[in-house]
Amino acid sequence: MKTHFSKFACVLSVAIFAGPALADFDYFADSSAKTEVSFLSFGAETTFSEASFLGDAQEQKDGCKGGCYSACGCVGSIPNMIGDSIGVPLVQSAGAGLLGLARHFTKVAENNNVLPQTRISFSYNMYDNVPKTWSVPGNVTSVSDVSEFKLFAEKKLGCGDWSVNIVLPFYHTVKFNQSTAAVPGVEGGEFGNLAFGFKRVLRRRANYAVSGGLSVEAPTSEDTMGFGGAGRIANDQWFFTPYLAMQYTPNDHWFAQGFASYRMRTGDNLLDGGPTVFIQSDRLMLDAAIGYWLFRDDCSRKFVSGLAPTIELHYMTLTESQSDPLLFTSTYFDRVDTLNLTAGATAELAKGGTLALAAAVPLRTNTFPGGNLPTDRSMDWELVVQYNRPF
Repeated sequence: MKTHFSKFACVLSVAIFAGPALADFDYFADSSAKTEVSFLSFGAETTFSEASFLGDAQEQKDGCKGGCYSACGCVGSIPNMIGDSIGVPLVQSAGAGLLGLARHFTKVAENNNVLPQTRISFSYNMYDNVPKTWSVPGNVTSVSDVSEFKLFAEKKLGCGDWSVNIVLPFYHTVKFNQSTAAVPGVEGGEFGNLAFGFKRVLRRRANYAVSGGLSVEAPTSEDTMGFGGAGRIANDQWFFTPYLAMQYTPNDHWFAQGFASYRMRTGDNLLDGGPTVFIQSDRLMLDAAIGYWLFRDDCSRKFVSGLAPTIELHYMTLTESQSDPLLFTSTYFDRVDTLNLTAGATAELAKGGTLALAAAVPLRTNTFPGGNLPTDRSMDWELVVQYNRPF
């Protein structure tokens, strides 16, 4: 535990203290400070204002640095990264019954932006053919369609260089408590681990921005109980995910963004109070996206004022063994490396808000030796729907 807290303290210290030292917030002084050019055209004076590809949607009047000075808002801003299927639970087999630990969690590269926002948001993820039960040595006996529902809220602070956020997750998935089930793999609604955190801009220029943040997951979901009373795994540890993010907009059409994050556990999950433990491995996640605005007109009165197709790659690897070898005769998801491709589009709505629709597919197909259980792909494909309403 001390090792994980030390890593967390080091990363967080760099993000909070070293980051601002590297940051130079004179961007608006040299790149998007209001520049007025006056000339006479047909006898009337016209004023033009310089606009950057990053910034707020309107000029700020409270003395804060920032603002975008185009006539109808900022061109070239980036839609939120859509994300992938990293949160699907992986249920493990233990003898004749099931003893598993739900792996739903909130990923920082899911429905998130490099720059702070003030918004509320809703997302829906549906995962097709998630392995639910299997027999030794890893032959799938049943599958399930898993659904995730998340409510997001984010609020900019100060001059827009900071924001705080909270995520409320709900799932229709394999029930965490299977002890009273007549058959293994009974499904139902579950409340997940509440997530909250902050984000800070570290550097901002006319065509790129860098930010850092921290996501904290609280143990608000219930404990896991295996089928037939195979044991209770306590859900009592917190998770911390520090991250860095960057976006680049070379012009008002193309954009790219990326997230690098490391999810750290604060301890071990105990089986029936100990001493046997179940380890949820730390995980390194790398996410990148590239997109293109097909059209965007902030002055349009049409229902859809902009449309941006996006392609994303999402990589995740476990950095330590998943579980104590004494707990399972076969550890099916000891070390996992996933690589998922997400493709979709984000529509900007004229009356405010964005709507994203996408599909994700796994690119790795490794299976457990001697069986057909996929270890590096948790579903056949995924549907993603996200709605964001900025304020």
